[in-house]
Amino acid sequence: MFFTSFQFKSVSGSKPAVNVGLRDPDPLEFKGDLEFVNTIREFVPPGLFGDGASLDVTSTRVKAGFGIGLPPLAVGVFSLQGVSLNASIELPFADGKPLFDFGLSSREHPFALIVAFLGGGGFFHLQLDTKGIRQLEAALEFGAAASINLGVASGGVHIMAGVYFAMGRKTVGGAEVDYAVLAGYLRLGGELSVLGLISISLEFVLCFAYESGKAAGRATLTVKVRSPLLQ
Repeated sequence: MFFTSFQFKSVSGSKPAVNVGLRDPDPLEFKGDLEFVNTIREFVPPGLFGDGASLDVTSTRVKAGFGIGLPPLAVGVFSLQGVSLNASIELPFADGKPLFDFGLSSREHPFALIVAFLGGGGFFHLQLDTKGIRQLEAALEFGAAASINLGVASGGVHIMAGVYFAMGRKTVGGAEVDYAVLAGYLRLGGELSVLGLISISLEFVLCFAYESGKAAGRATLTVKVRSPLLQ
């Protein structure tokens, strides 16, 4: 490890401040029997393995965590991409009750699973505190997609089915109440583009959800027509 500076500052009435400067861009170098790791590191794209360890301290809490991204896995017609593992623990200063957070990918960045022409994705998220499960949610989507390009025209179609589940506690009127949500959906659609002059897309989504003893369904149809001639 190569350091460029190390500063420690303490002022009466405030917490100590520590500032560590590392050599840029390669602060870490392996020696001896581990020197081969330096060569391997050159072939690893930046950010492939996530953000690593993190420590966040505010006036109300301290949060320590770790995030790691797994490299893509491809075996024959099977491919798994975008998988990340995230874990953290949060210690509030007010009540001192810890909060543990674990995630397999995320809602914003789900993992992708492809088997031949079939594909899908999903995520898993869990929060635990001293009372038990504070939040648990998971989703999984799977289906098929195909595309074709004939030169003068190109397009594609897709059909996907998914399921979403969530449970935990939420605050309603100043009190915590338990909740549970189970939803399933089907979406299918396609798009067609002719010589780049006109593009038409259509998507139909059918969703059915059950939450806290109530069931509801919704269906939507979205049609879009885009063309530079219409602008």
